[in-house]
Amino acid sequence: MRWALSQSRIKTRNPADRVPVIRARILLAANSRASLLEADELLEEITQVHQNDVAWYRLAEALALQALVRARLGNQDSALEALSRALKIAVPNGNIEPFAEHGEAILPLLRELGNRPEHARQIELLMAALPEDVVQHPPCDEGIELPEPLTERELDVLVLLAERLSNKEIAQKMVLSPHTVRNHLANIFGKLQVQNRVDAVKRARGLGLLSDGDGRQRPF
Repeated sequence: MRWALSQSRIKTRNPADRVPVIRARILLAANSRASLLEADELLEEITQVHQNDVAWYRLAEALALQALVRARLGNQDSALEALSRALKIAVPNGNIEPFAEHGEAILPLLRELGNRPEHARQIELLMAALPEDVVQHPPCDEGIELPEPLTERELDVLVLLAERLSNKEIAQKMVLSPHTVRNHLANIFGKLQVQNRVDAVKRARGLGLLSDGDGRQRPF
């Protein structure tokens, strides 16, 4: 991050320069408002460089990244506009990489764009070409209430689960018996309607119970 931000005023040298897009990816991953604004400014510059470039796939790549950045900034219309441009460039050329590389993160934008008649066919073709593990991931559940909410104790276990601790390590941290931890996990899996630890963390993040980084998402 220090490197990415320190280079923010260096312009893209030429269409073959990959450093700016690497910086943009780092800034996107940081996911703070400041880093996202920096990434958006950088990607706008990159798209201008590649606007009339024969390497159309570089433009599609930058536009897909820009769509994710703007969506996280809350600029949904602008995000969909960038994604629309990326689709029009990449799909006719049979290139799904600008979208597939982002996995489940880009699916909500693709699905929303697919509701527009002018993009329905493009999205249909793209979805058919995407890897199954990307397309079949359940959509984000944020805002949906669980039939039975998790208890404070279960939420604490969930946080440690997200840190990839074993049952024994969770028991030691919470001063519980391994048997009690197993009971908590069984309750968590049942309430979240999942079968394993990985899916439990994914579902919890989708529901807003966990942040994408570390720790629990506190109420507003």
